[in-house]
Amino acid sequence: AAATCTCFGDPHCYGFDANPKNRAHEVYMGFSCVYTMATDGCGSGPPSYEINANFERAKELLQKSFVSDLRIREGNKNVYLGQGPTAAFGSRNNFVTAPYQDFGMTLIELPGPKGPLVELTMENGIKIRWDGLKRVDIDVPAGTSVCGLCGNNDGNQGNDLARGPNGGGGRKRAASSCPGQMSSGAGGQASDAEDFAKSWFKEVDPGDEFCLEECGSR
Repeated sequence: AAATCTCFGDPHCYGFDANPKNRAHEVYMGFSCVYTMATDGCGSGPPSYEINANFERAKELLQKSFVSDLRIREGNKNVYLGQGPTAAFGSRNNFVTAPYQDFGMTLIELPGPKGPLVELTMENGIKIRWDGLKRVDIDVPAGTSVCGLCGNNDGNQGNDLARGPNGGGGRKRAASSCPGQMSSGAGGQASDAEDFAKSWFKEVDPGDEFCLEECGSR
């Protein structure tokens, strides 16, 4: 059976192995910038796919953020899901309307509680549902190799805080672009949800003033 990772609200994130009814399983994201939700780049080799979420702060001086858009890569193919919801294939300005199929991926529209959703099915079978506001659900088929903010999908929530590459001794994605978003260590389990989140920092969003502020670029 597929497992689901979800982020909603300001924001509340629950991994593939988490119980959304158990607040102790929540990974709270109070940061801005772009972070990796799910990828198979869990070892030394390059990833075949990445699902990255751009978190934006809702208000100045308020340490709460929300998922404002999604940046998906599979192989050399890129898809962007934005507010609305909008969808763009290949480049950010190449907007498409559901239903749409390209790159071996399929985009459809579904009814949602607050309006239409879009659902992207990737070539590897992963499904991403996006409400165009601030909720994303990611479904991975059973046995899918995965790591990121969504955890590892091994049925054990207790080991979901596995650090990503942005830490001491790792690839240090943020070393130059965002020194403040470095995890305290490399590999193993993070000490807490904040350290875990920092380890999955992906990149700066140059158009987000709060992201630039957190990274000391403003």
